[in-house]
Amino acid sequence: MKPPSEIDVDESLARALAGRHVAVDTLRPFGEGWDNRAYLVNERLVFRFPRRAIAVPLLEAEQRALPQLGHLPVRVPDPEHVGQPSDEFPWPYLGYALVPGTPMPDVLDPPMSTLVEPLADFLRALHASDLDGLPGDEFGRGDVADRAARAEARLAQAQALGLLPERDWASVLRAAPRTYEASASATCHGDLYEQHLLLDDAGQLAGVIDWGDVHRGDPLCDLSVAHRLFGGADLERFRRRYGPIPEPTWQAARVYAFGHALALLIATHDEDPALFRAARRALEQLVAP
Repeated sequence: MKPPSEIDVDESLARALAGRHVAVDTLRPFGEGWDNRAYLVNERLVFRFPRRAIAVPLLEAEQRALPQLGHLPVRVPDPEHVGQPSDEFPWPYLGYALVPGTPMPDVLDPPMSTLVEPLADFLRALHASDLDGLPGDEFGRGDVADRAARAEARLAQAQALGLLPERDWASVLRAAPRTYEASASATCHGDLYEQHLLLDDAGQLAGVIDWGDVHRGDPLCDLSVAHRLFGGADLERFRRRYGPIPEPTWQAARVYAFGHALALLIATHDEDPALFRAARRALEQLVAP
């Protein structure tokens, strides 16, 4: 369940704020996450407004990072309009050209195998990027022991809610590295999962969105998406295409993927069927033989 908005940006306020930057002919809701509410303006611009004060530094990090990522092989948003705090709205906000595509959870049967190389190429280029003004990892993403403990608690909660069939789900946790020393070696998206991957009509990777968690840290948090999406030969193809990944980092990424998918499963089981389905599919992939 999302936390409540501290400021509710309704359509009237969104129209007024976007109207400072463009003539607004049409405006409609375009999604709401934990941190931001988005509106589509004139069917071509996405304006995102923070819902909570905690989201403001994330939006500011995104604003600094995205103009430096035009070299990536997959399209990412580029903030064209930067709204300044005012009496009408006390926080900054951003407007971007729409990145066309459908979020992966809304595609009933995405062709996973065709995404292996594009996703590996994207992450290799992103992680090698040298960006100015990035925060560090302020949320302990590289603390594998903590992530494993959280995942264990979430697993118990999911089972108590009857959200998972009987399987040896804890096998993922038993394979976790006993110790792990996180690095700060990569530019990371920080919140890379199905909802933030856009596919075109042919099922190809068309864009990567929602960059509020961009930071300099350990690549394991982004590599976790491979464990969510791929298995068997596809997972090995991803690893070869991306390049050398130390085995502890690879296993830590699997634990991270497991905990994140459990959290998503619990959060969406009674309100978002598409994301719930994506979480279940990821968990089944993670424990597949």
